[in-house]
Amino acid sequence: MPSQIGPTNPTECVSAVQHIRKMRGGAQAHLLRASDNHYYVTKFRNNPQAVRILANEYLASKLGTYLGLPMAEVAIVSVPEWLIANSPELKIDLGGYYSVPCASGLQFGSRYVTDPLGATVFDYLPESMLKRVRNLKDFTRALAFDKWTGNADGRQAVFTKTANKRFYHAVFIDHGYCFNAGEWDFPDSPLRGVYARNHVYADVRGWNDFEPALSRIEDIDAAQIWNIAREIPEEWCQSHAEGLELLIDSLHQRRLTVRNLISDFRNSSRNPFPNWTAQTSLPANTTQNKPKEEKTKMTDQKFKAVFVLNSETQSFKPTAHNLGADLAMEQFSADPNARIIDQSEQHRNPDPLKCRACKKQAEELTKQNVEASSAPEPQEELAAQESESD
Repeated sequence: MPSQIGPTNPTECVSAVQHIRKMRGGAQAHLLRASDNHYYVTKFRNNPQAVRILANEYLASKLGTYLGLPMAEVAIVSVPEWLIANSPELKIDLGGYYSVPCASGLQFGSRYVTDPLGATVFDYLPESMLKRVRNLKDFTRALAFDKWTGNADGRQAVFTKTANKRFYHAVFIDHGYCFNAGEWDFPDSPLRGVYARNHVYADVRGWNDFEPALSRIEDIDAAQIWNIAREIPEEWCQSHAEGLELLIDSLHQRRLTVRNLISDFRNSSRNPFPNWTAQTSLPANTTQNKPKEEKTKMTDQKFKAVFVLNSETQSFKPTAHNLGADLAMEQFSADPNARIIDQSEQHRNPDPLKCRACKKQAEELTKQNVEASSAPEPQEELAAQESESD
């Protein structure tokens, strides 16, 4: 899809008018008051991590909001030169006693989750207090989001509480390391992008606990991602539109791998879902969750595996498995090199490349392809017979 990056929605841009204080963290963000009278945790283009983390923060936060997750509101913050010049603490420390002024121009702002001058925000709660977090189940939904976006950091959250109230509300923050920070790739690992304590996942029983976020990820259209990406200032992408284009293409393609990535975490040494039950562990789009009349229209197989032919090696490679029939057909039926095969049962290994059943099926498909390629065409065979008769 052709790209045209740059802020197109003026309502997303606010002007910084006052420096409040420096924040903790590797990006060395600063808290600024803006022209809309809100406060923003502002990350600057010349931060010590990478300029792309501004684009990551904006894109990931907007996508999380689309998925229904409790994300801090974000905006593009215009920081004028006069504010930099008149705020001695607006500096970026580069180690030792060396520092430089924060950059002026368009920066990333995450709206402070409450009034910083009156209310309290907690970045940590002891495990005994987590039961007082009203939206604790959102951590499970955020896991689907973090696996999709390849969050290379642990899941970060803050907890707010209104005065004289007993319960807390979690808000998800700090998404600069989604898409692997400045690398814009996806080196997936089971323990990446997860919250530090298993207690937030204790009530997970199956795939339904990841809804509606998981289904929204799997159903998202590339155009919806681009609608957000076009708002990102070009300088946040280091004037590299092609890089952003590749990132969004990869993000859209990997939406169908999220269940496998979650399964990798489920099967890890963390054992994060001790209460997961087989009864509800199947994806929502399998035949067990469909009405009886729909089940009769489908094959007896509950899952589909997908294999794609490598045109250079002429061998098949397992691409996905444990898919519902509808999802498999929707995503792969248009690919002439793809083969959708019925599974006799759910495969245990979440990675199709390491799944023994998938490997065996891939070898069989490759064998059939080689035999079909080497077999003579009917006309050639007839000509050969006529030549022999002559």
